Amino acid sequence: MMNEEFQKIVLQELRSINSRLGNIEARQDSMEARQDSMEASQKSMEASQKSMEARQKSMEASQKSMEARQDEIYQVVRAIEHSNQVVKAEFDSQHIKLAKVEGKIKKVAKAFNEDIDVEKAANL
Repeated sequence: MMNEEFQKIVLQELRSINSRLGNIEARQDSMEARQDSMEASQKSMEASQKSMEARQKSMEASQKSMEARQDEIYQVVRAIEHSNQVVKAEFDSQHIKLAKVEGKIKKVAKAFNEDIDVEKAANL
């Protein structure tokens, strides 16, 4: 083999190696682009997750507020029920008193329609 042939073979091999290196670099660039894309997607998902966590905290606060309002409404309803029971009891008491007065008036009317008897009128 001559020196020129040897140099040509070495040059061909170097070109082949250089070509392979170029392919490897292109693949590496492609992989880096994919990795950058994946990192961007991951950042987007993290931001979305933070947003969802913030919404969840807001919903929890809103739920606590609604529970407090519900407790207040329950207390108001209980107070109204108690008030209604008191009013009903007072009404029943007044009804009984009225019935007693009505009975006494009927007795008085009956006593006046009959011969007025002092003892009957006194026993009313």
